[in-house]
Amino acid sequence: MQRGRNLPKNAMRWRTFCPSGISFFSCRSGFSRDSFRIWGAGFLLVTLAACTPDISDEPGERLNYPTTQKVDQVDVYHGTSVADPYRWLEDDVRQNEEVRRWVDAQHDLSDEYLKALPEWQSLRDRLAEVWNTEQFGVPVKKGGRYFYTYNPGDKNQDQVLVRETLDAEPKVLFDPNTWSEDGTSALAAYFPEPTGRYVAYLVQEAGSDWRTARVRDLETNTDTNDELKWLKFT
Repeated sequence: MQRGRNLPKNAMRWRTFCPSGISFFSCRSGFSRDSFRIWGAGFLLVTLAACTPDISDEPGERLNYPTTQKVDQVDVYHGTSVADPYRWLEDDVRQNEEVRRWVDAQHDLSDEYLKALPEWQSLRDRLAEVWNTEQFGVPVKKGGRYFYTYNPGDKNQDQVLVRETLDAEPKVLFDPNTWSEDGTSALAAYFPEPTGRYVAYLVQEAGSDWRTARVRDLETNTDTNDELKWLKFT
């Protein structure tokens, strides 16, 4: 929000939010804003591709999918053997170079095919126009302070801003976009306590369901020594 704007009016420009004020999708899954952009664009493009003549049916034009390695992984559950030859793909792409190469190869294949569609650029431009808009979350008042999410339209994840009063300049309380170089750290949820001095918040790494809880002291703008790890569905 910019100074001089009417907070309640801007607050009407909300999407679906969790009680904490973070977007529903982000707090449920830890996915970033761009993740849902990509999923949405992917869905539209797959639909578009389905309406496009299948180039893979033309002689010599079949898509050459990357080879997916199979491993000898078998688990036994209650006496029943269950093969899981693709277990290795569950590894973190940041730690397993083979998984990274497989993901990159799949991405390059689909990217090349989709970009060859004549509608690609116009659809991409339209989606960017619709998505890259300023967005405000529903404000939460605690102890005289106002907390809300904000995105100018070009950030991967929403920031959490705080105002001391309705007329005060907003300050950035949390900006998950700066938490990691690769953008895989996410703010899952935040919870201001009644006095508005302390804010508990949950952090997720690389889309994991596991969360780490920390507490921010607004008087010092630093985290306290309180920390809980390995939380799930909290």
